[in-house]
This record gives sequence, C-alpha cells and structure tokens, in this order.
Amino acid sequence: MKRYIGRLAVSAAMGAAASAATLTIDNKSLSVAYDDSAGSFSVVEKPSGSVFLKGGKLEGIAVKAKVEGVRDAVFGTGKSIVVRQADGSVASLELYPALPFVLVRGTRHNQSQETLDVAKVVPATFTLDLGTPASGLRTMGTAGLTAPDQHPGSYLFLTAADPATRRGVVAGWITQDRGSGVCFSSVQEGRVEFKSQLDYGRLRIPAGESAKVETLAIGIFDDARLGEEQFADAIAKHYRIKLRPQVAGYCTWYSDQHRGAGDEKSIVELAEFAARELKPFGFSFVQIDDEWQDGGQYNGPRRGFDRVKPNGPYPHGMKPVAEEIARLGLTAGIWFLPFARNHQDPEYRERQHWFVKRDNGKPYETSWGGTSLDLTQPEVKAHLTQLIKTIHGWGYNYFKMDGLWTGTATEQIYVNDGYRDDHIGNNAPLHDPTKTNIEEFRDGLKLLREAAGPK
Repeated sequence: MKRYIGRLAVSAAMGAAASAATLTIDNKSLSVAYDDSAGSFSVVEKPSGSVFLKGGKLEGIAVKAKVEGVRDAVFGTGKSIVVRQADGSVASLELYPALPFVLVRGTRHNQSQETLDVAKVVPATFTLDLGTPASGLRTMGTAGLTAPDQHPGSYLFLTAADPATRRGVVAGWITQDRGSGVCFSSVQEGRVEFKSQLDYGRLRIPAGESAKVETLAIGIFDDARLGEEQFADAIAKHYRIKLRPQVAGYCTWYSDQHRGAGDEKSIVELAEFAARELKPFGFSFVQIDDEWQDGGQYNGPRRGFDRVKPNGPYPHGMKPVAEEIARLGLTAGIWFLPFARNHQDPEYRERQHWFVKRDNGKPYETSWGGTSLDLTQPEVKAHLTQLIKTIHGWGYNYFKMDGLWTGTATEQIYVNDGYRDDHIGNNAPLHDPTKTNIEEFRDGLKLLREAAGPK
C-alpha cells in the first residue's frame, strides 16, 4: 500500500513538472504554448484546432518563463508569456482579446561594461504547417508572388498561403520606430520556415541598459488577403493613422508640351482650364515639378529649394503663380527633396558638418539622391523648418517630396523589390549617435509635418 501511494506521488510530481514546463495563453482566435524545457513555442488556430506554427524560437538563451498579464496602450489588457534570457534580455509572446495576431516583443540588454552596437536582431524564427506541402504554397511580399524558397525577403511583411483556398499566415512588423523590419522564407524538410529580422545598422545600447526592439505580429486567416488588411489595420491603430480624403490633380513632370516644371504662363493657362472644366468633377490641385529650383547640377536634380533658378521658367518667383492657382479655387503644389542637398554647392562649403559621413569620412552621397543631410544636426533641423515655412509662405499647400530614402543614409533601393542589403549603418555616427538611421528618418518626417502645420 505504501509502495502504491509512493508511486502515485511520483506520478503526480512528474505530471506537475510536465505541465509546468508548458505555458499557455489564448484568446478567441489563437492559443500560444511555450515549452519551457525546449525553449520553443507553437500557435494553434482555435476555430480549427490546428497547430499552424511549430518550433518557434526566440532569440537568446532562455532561463525562465512565466505567464503574466499585460497592458497595452492601444490593444488593451491581454496575456503574455514572458521569457527572461541569460544576458538579461526579455522576450514576450502576447495575445489581446480583439487582435487576431500573436505579438512578439522584447528588449535587448547590454550586460557588458561598454556601449553595444547592434546591427541586426532576429527576434523569432518558426515553421509553418498549413496542411499542404511547401511546394503547393506561395509567399507574397514586396518581392511579389513566388515559391517560398524563391522569395529573397520582404520589407515590412510576408504572407504564405495556399493559392487554392487562400488560407494562409500573415507575419509583419507592427512597429518600425528604430529599425527596418524584414521577413524571409525558406523551405526545410518540406515545410516553410519564416525568419523575422530587424536591420538597425547601429542601435547603441549603453552599458547596463536595455533597448526595446520592434513588435512582430503573426496570424492565420481563411483568406490571407483579408489578413493583410487586418495587419494594416493594426498598424494604423498603433500609430493612430487617419488618412485624409484622396485628392486629384495635375503634375507638370508628365506634360507633353511643358515638361519638368512647366512655366509661369502655361501653368496658369492650365489651371484656368482645370478650374473651369475639371474642378466640378473633383480636380483640386496643380503641382509644379522638378527644374523650378536653383543650385548646381552635380548628381541628379538641383537642390537650392529656397530660391528659383535664374533665367528659369519662373522669373518672377514662385509666389505669384501660387496666388493665381489659389485665386482659381485650386491648391498649389510643388516638388522638392527635403533630406538631401549637394555638398558641392558653394553655400555648403563651410557647412560640411551638415552631412552624414561614410566610414571613410566622405559625405554620404548616392546615385541621383545627392548628399544625405544629418537629420540629428540642430542646424539642419533649423534649415528644414525654415525651408518648409518658406515654401508654405509662397502659398504652396501640397508637397510632393521625393528621394525620401536619403533621410535614412542608405543606398538607393525601391520598396517594390525583394530584400537587398542597403548598407544601413555603414556610415560614421550621426551628430546624435544615440539615433539609428530609421529613427532620424522618422524624426525628420515629424519635423516636416510640424513645420508645415496640420493643413
């Protein structure tokens, strides 16, 4: 009898240990399980009961995991599995009642005695199981629609789906505050594997401190296209994005007779016609494009955006034309590049400190883009604020801003491509070395909005 009771006690203890090794959280859409002993996680689609994500791995060496409540300013109160790591970093898997995604969040800790420069982070990798071999699935992202093992990587998000049913998994970055989020797919043993990656370039973490990494979302949907819409909705909710009504108008760059910036005579004639014939149908703006501005012709467009080109198409300046367009009840628009200048222009001879430098000390210049301004430099911030106020003061309320990637001090690539190394962070430290390339870019955009005003 004693031996029997002893066996029961041992069995009960073993069962308790096994259950303690697996932590679970759920909402109405998903159930997440974390195997503490294996250091891996899986996700179940609750309506079907199928495990669609297996073998999930969080970056770092896990030492302890526990279930905790979590409160998010946007998504409300939820549940989380918090995984503490050997170096003091933390990763968490989070679910919220009204969100059909599991969120992967975390902090990177620097336990050393020196500042840590982090170039890349891989918060999570995982294997997908959609009940179909990888050969029957397709991945879709910024590189288009491809086989899972032929996708070079996608910016912001990546979807894997069964083209016959459209059922699939959507993974993507809810935030990109300091890093550029990328998703990759590959095929291993007949299954699709996903890898999430953050390109920081230079994320500087002081000794003994921690830095928050970006938020990854993963969800499964009967129609992956609708899942992508819900992913976009989650981003909009997080950043409180409210799009303005779409506008319709005209850009001089594509004109057959008056290409480039047009001129002060033809643009008014066009505006008069548009106000008379097209405005009743929603036409609202006339936008002047490249070649109105002054500056030297070195690498791409001239970049003297605070003045007109001598003997150019607007000899009386930009203000009279804007006033005529406004008189006709239309909005005057103008093109410019906010984040790059030509460092060779004489006006910058004594302002070379305005520009981002490459590791070799030379100004950060890219093909056509010109020289990247250091958007953390106070004098550059003042210059941009004054430029926006000048252009707005001329009467222009519609800005077409080009070459925005120059604000990240990276090589030129297009977002409708698959992932390519843009050498982010391959530049000397910015004036404010605590800022990453993405962070300075976002700060620059905010500065433009604040200088231009809400309208």
